[in-house]
Amino acid sequence: LVSGAGGEAVSGNPTTTEAIAGVIATLVVDSWFVFSAWLFSLRGSDQGIAAWGISPPRARILWVVPAALGAVFALNLIYSLFVTSQEQDVVSQFPHNASGLLLFILLACVIAPLFEEIFFRGFLFQAFARSWGVPAGAVISAALFALSHLQLDVAVPLFVLGLGLAFVFVVTRSLWASIALHAAFNAIAVVVWAFD
Repeated sequence: LVSGAGGEAVSGNPTTTEAIAGVIATLVVDSWFVFSAWLFSLRGSDQGIAAWGISPPRARILWVVPAALGAVFALNLIYSLFVTSQEQDVVSQFPHNASGLLLFILLACVIAPLFEEIFFRGFLFQAFARSWGVPAGAVISAALFALSHLQLDVAVPLFVLGLGLAFVFVVTRSLWASIALHAAFNAIAVVVWAFD
């Protein structure tokens, strides 16, 4: 869901204050990622944020995002038959109440998809793809995306998600497609958490 910030499990029952602190910590870390991406790719550029792929999505977003979401879940389901992964530590930061749900939705479906996709697909994937080709760019950016969550037992499912995110970016040439896939993937996790 998120890049390492506030990834420690909270002991006992989490409070709304702890959840707010986790969201703020993640926002600070993810903002630093985006600032770094701007510093090394957009500063002094005439292209602006369009260089990251922030442009109107093509109509193919309507099929490629659901198809990629299905493929990611299918591959992760196969993986789960052989390896039992834990939920991400960050999930334990949110209390099971209305404020916890709203904060979790904000973090998982808005902040993480937007900031992480700018950094990992808009910046890193494109940089690696230009240097070493699209397949290598997809693999390297997906690996870094998975490792950035600082939880090795979910690294493989997140790596698969990272590949799917790179795929939809390549097919649509719009970062909005990657953001939509990331948000949809996380939204399913939020629904599972809400009914747990």
